[in-house]
Order: sequence, then C-alpha cells, then structure tokens
Amino acid sequence: MVSPPAEIIKRQANKSFKAGDYQVATALYSHAMRLDADNPLYVLNRAMSNLRLTNWQDAGNDADQALKLTRNDPEAEQKALFRRARARKALGNETGARKDLEAYVARGGQQELADAEALFDPLTITNSNATVTLIPAANTSAGYKVKDTALMGKGAFATRAFHRGDLILTEKPLFALPESNDLRESVLPVSAAVERLSPIELLQLLSLHASYDGNVFVNIYRTNSMPCGLCLIASRFNHSCLPNARYSFHAPSKSLRIFALTDIAPGEELCVSYLSSRNVYGSTRAQRQRRFLTSFNFSCGCPACSLTGAELEASDARRREGAALWDGLTKHDPRLHGGRVVRDAVRGIRLLREEGYMADADDFALDAAAFCAMHSDWESAKYWAKFNYDTKCAEFGKDHEHARKAKVYCDDPRRYAQSGMYSGQKFPARV
Repeated sequence: MVSPPAEIIKRQANKSFKAGDYQVATALYSHAMRLDADNPLYVLNRAMSNLRLTNWQDAGNDADQALKLTRNDPEAEQKALFRRARARKALGNETGARKDLEAYVARGGQQELADAEALFDPLTITNSNATVTLIPAANTSAGYKVKDTALMGKGAFATRAFHRGDLILTEKPLFALPESNDLRESVLPVSAAVERLSPIELLQLLSLHASYDGNVFVNIYRTNSMPCGLCLIASRFNHSCLPNARYSFHAPSKSLRIFALTDIAPGEELCVSYLSSRNVYGSTRAQRQRRFLTSFNFSCGCPACSLTGAELEASDARRREGAALWDGLTKHDPRLHGGRVVRDAVRGIRLLREEGYMADADDFALDAAAFCAMHSDWESAKYWAKFNYDTKCAEFGKDHEHARKAKVYCDDPRRYAQSGMYSGQKFPARV
C-alpha cells in the first residue's frame, strides 16, 4: 500500500530532525502540513524543530495550532503544552510558561519533567539555523543562474555570453521512470522513487512547480520531467517556441545536457523547447497551444506565441510550409523530380531561419545528403552530410550518438543506402 505523500514527507523530516538538520526538517514538516492541515503530528513536530532552531515565536504559534487540533488527545496535548511552555519562557512570558507546565501535569504529564523544565533556561540553546539550498549549486563556470521570471515562475538566465554549440548544463536526473499515461500506475513507482531520496533532495523536489491536482509527487514529476527523467536544474529552463538552447540525453554519462542553439547575451533567459522538432517548428500557434494544454497544462506566451495580426499569420504560414516541405521530401520521384528534394531542403532550412528557429535544420539536410549520394553527386552529398554533422555537433555535442552516426556519412557519403544508384545530375543548391 502506498503511503500518503504527507506521511512520506513526515518520515523524511523525522530523518532530518534526528540528524540535526532542523532547517530541512522544519521545511518538510511545513510541506506535510500543507497537504494535511488536520494532522496534529506535523505541526507538533514542526514546533519541536522550531524550538531547536530557537524560532521561539514560530514554535509557540505551532503549539497554539496543535492545541486546537488535539483537544481529544491527552498525549498530544501534553506535548503541545510542554513545547509552548519552553517557547513562552524564552520569550519572557514566565507566567504563561508556568501555566502551560501546570496544564501539562494536569493532563497526565510527569511532574519531574515539568519541574526540570521550569529550571531550564532555553536561551542556552545554540541557534542551529542554516541556509537550505533548494536549487542545487551550479558549476560557477556554467554561466547561468536560476531566478524568478515575470510570467513563468523561475527560469534560468545567462550570466555570460554563449555561442552556438556551447555546453550550458550537464545534469544527472534525480530519478527516472518509464513513461505512463495512467496516473494510477504512476503513483506507486513515483512514490517509491521519492522514498529513496534524501531529505534535502525531497525538499528540492517539492520546490518545483506542479501544474496538476492530485498526488503531489506524481504531479511534480508530470510537470517537470523530461524523457530522461526529472532534473532539478534543467526543470527550471522554461519553454519557448523559438528556443535558444536544446536539451538531450547523453547515454554514456547518463546525463541530460543542454547546448546553446544561438548566440546568447548575459542576462538573456535560456529557453528550450518542450515539444520535439516538427511538433514545434511545423505547427501553427493554435496547434502548439493545444499540445501545451494537453501535455503540460499551460499556455505558452513566448515571443512566437505572442505575435498578432500579420506577424502571426506570417509565422504560422512559415511553419505550415516547413511541415509540408519536410513531409514531401520522401514523396518526390527520385528520378523525375530530383532537383525538388534539394530545393525543398534549402527552402525548409531558410524558413526555419526566417522564423528565428535555430534547431532541426538537420531534418532537411539529412535527406538532401542521402538524395545527392543516390545520384552520385558526391560534392553536394559531402556538403549536405557535413551540414548535417555540424548541426548535430552543435545541438547534441560531438560525442553524442547522433553526431557519431552523422560523422560516418560526413567522412564517406558513399555509405548512404542506395548511394550511386543514379548518375548524371548535379544539385548545386546550397543554403
């Protein structure tokens, strides 16, 4: 049986408390309280954690709240009164502290403990307060920072200049799960993965946005996970239909990586595309918005989606044409309409650039290279194979599987399937 999220959080908070990580424990108890406000144990535990942090007023307030929830539970009342007594004494309310200890004894508490507490000076407790980092520290040379945005919660912003092909981020997923469209099937594996996290990792997970209702862990995972899993830093990179960065999974290092697609100035937000290739560059704004609502439960307000009037019509027209060109590349008769394949590839790449979309040109270059190799136009095949390879290196890294495969054909276009099938035609069109 799967434990409720609040109980999972409480158990991790208890681990932090026992380890002396009172700041983390307090924050986790707060999350548990938000999920189950009627459970007195969570607020009682937070009161104790606040006492260890010498947050006297907060501890007293927690004890007040606990007493409202524990009227028929003498043992819980005892704990609340005892903890409030210490908070009141630390705040200089000796009379209130004495009354709380008397009430503690009246409800079955031990007189010896009450007498010892009356003599105890809470001001001798050392403040154990410490800063908790909810966003893992980035490599100082990475050149980005996470901060609040105007419309999209938190986002990642460049702190130095990036150029196309520069590596921005390498991050291993916190955890990854098989994709499932059935939320009932997701609760068990997500909860099991969460229980394996450390308390600070759980606290970092809970700092992420959830766009859905229901089980908080499942909803955070649905909102923030990428195909390779959930990454705490990468999840802060917001979406744009005109992305300046691209994420991909690098299998050898088991890491998600993000590369710059364009030149990026310091202060500029770093955005990736949550949709893949033709689902973004080949879709109109209306089509994209439907996908965002269905898959991510948000509406996109990026520069492309914020266009109006003639500019929006032109953008939609470019994207419709780009999708049609790509769909048609393999439908042309390779012998009778040879030149159209290369011309359409050139046109498709130029449309992407006119749109300001600087990814996925290799979708067109790959077909152009293979087609030129089919017609024994080795000079053109070499040009397009190198174009394809350079694009993949910039967007995925030279050591990525996509780039390694592309290099095989860049080095020798004759390795394309069906290469050398025809001869006699040349295709000089270039981007």
